[in-house]
Amino acid sequence: SAGYGPAAGVVLIGGGDGMLSTGESTGRTMGHAGLADLAQETWDAIADQIPEGQTTVDVWADVSRYAQPTVHPWWNEGLMTSGWVSPVYPMSTYGGFISNPFYDKTALEDGAVHAGGAYAQRLTELAQADGLEIEFQYAGQRNQPTNVDPVAEVRSARLGQQLEYAMKQSNNMLFEIFGREAAIAAGNTPDFQGSTKTTIDTLHELGISTEHLEFIDNSGLSPNSRATLNSMIQLYDVVIS
Repeated sequence: SAGYGPAAGVVLIGGGDGMLSTGESTGRTMGHAGLADLAQETWDAIADQIPEGQTTVDVWADVSRYAQPTVHPWWNEGLMTSGWVSPVYPMSTYGGFISNPFYDKTALEDGAVHAGGAYAQRLTELAQADGLEIEFQYAGQRNQPTNVDPVAEVRSARLGQQLEYAMKQSNNMLFEIFGREAAIAAGNTPDFQGSTKTTIDTLHELGISTEHLEFIDNSGLSPNSRATLNSMIQLYDVVIS
């Protein structure tokens, strides 16, 4: 979603969608929520509110939905540089890629920066199309909720569709996001500890043994995470039944 305030500028508020499109909605699971659509709705709402003569507007990425840290200390540098995962924010594009990974598998270094920058660029283009020389410039991230008036929102694909995509593509970034969203729903902290606790608690509720299990993250990237054959068999039995 997005908010606006004359002092703060425009705020892109991360709601837990890691599959944003930098353009219009694709109508598919990947890119169902489009930043171009959000920018259009935002511009329609704020165009008359921008003070006359103002030529620049700050655009912030509000990532306060999730707690710090965004990178697990046990993830090695190779995972980051090779594109296996990036900092975990409540917003990212194309599951952690600069564009649809079906065409381009260039991984993002920072999903919030990329989404915020793309959104700001769309707003600038809309202003110029209306004959106004206003530049919307990405100003950075905010780790605390920003007090702005809501002006626009877009909706992602259903969670079940996103989970199916993530499973088929083995997308680490999306599983970290899903873990934090599950933690929020369960009343736990939306961070590495809270998301893994939620996973373990859910296994308990399903009657699956968690003996000797060790979950460091929800993507399984940490070499310190451990699963057991017994738990996996029980999980498959639950899924099949």
